[in-house]
Amino acid sequence: MFAEELTKIKEAETQADQIIKDAKAYTRKSKSDTQAEVDGLISEAESRAKDAYDELLKEGSAEADAKYAEYMAGISKKCDDMAKAAEDSMPQAVDMIVERIVKSSVNS
Repeated sequence: MFAEELTKIKEAETQADQIIKDAKAYTRKSKSDTQAEVDGLISEAESRAKDAYDELLKEGSAEADAKYAEYMAGISKKCDDMAKAAEDSMPQAVDMIVERIVKSSVNS
């Protein structure tokens, strides 16, 4: 009877050791699987972040280009207006310069 009890105890210990080994193997596999899943999620998040960054950069660049073109069109219009005003004032300027030169020559 003692031998049977001892055999049962050894079998129970063997089963316990096997359960522990199985649990450790399961834990290692679970940890490995979880790490792989985390790495995949991180990679996906980085990819999404890069896509969002690229899209925002593209939108910002397009908006900046549009504002630049609008600003340059306004400046070009002002330059054209100034050139037209100068052209319109040209006869008066010439008359004034001629008058001063003539007066200066006559008075000398």
